[in-house]
Amino acid sequence: MNPRSAQFDRRRRRFIGKLGNSVLPATDFSSFAHPIFWLHKARELRRAAMVLADQSLRDWESKNFSAPVDQFFLLAAFSLENLLKGVALSRDPALIGIDKRGHYTLKGILRSHDLVELSRIVGLVLSREELMFCRLAGEASVYWGRYPVPCSSSEPIRGRAVTSSAFEFFGEFFVRTEQMYPQDCLAQAAITDQSNAEARERYRENMRDVGAEPLR
Repeated sequence: MNPRSAQFDRRRRRFIGKLGNSVLPATDFSSFAHPIFWLHKARELRRAAMVLADQSLRDWESKNFSAPVDQFFLLAAFSLENLLKGVALSRDPALIGIDKRGHYTLKGILRSHDLVELSRIVGLVLSREELMFCRLAGEASVYWGRYPVPCSSSEPIRGRAVTSSAFEFFGEFFVRTEQMYPQDCLAQAAITDQSNAEARERYRENMRDVGAEPLR
């Protein structure tokens, strides 16, 4: 490894990240709440969910029964929630409102995590399998995808049995729901996805130029 690359790697290992606080102006809040950004976030979460799906398949094949299936459902729920909320917002911009202090805020169904209700609001008629998936994923997002027990001993501890069919089904369900977006929104998302892909490739080329391994 050349000295420049070694120095870069040392800096990268020391720097984990940081958080910064800022208040978005009202116009910026509305812009960042545009349906296209809900769509992008949904796609990011879908990709992460499918990484866990692939790992779960490998774990099952190797008889490792600690596969991250619960966390797949957790991320699948977050993905569908973002997707459905973007559809809802594309049809009703008034879901971004102003509170008593003059701050822009999410309203109504945008504050819900209920996938079945979100589907109903946007007019997505669920099949029996889709309804079951939404119920499973919705419960994972508030309980067994995140915690070992429910909030109270009065609540049941859920037993669940899922198969690999759930992974493929989620992908198909996502695509069907995605088609509810306005065509201009989908077209703009495609342009942005291409720009992001080009930016990632430029990053990889820069890392190779200094002899470093690109971050995945």
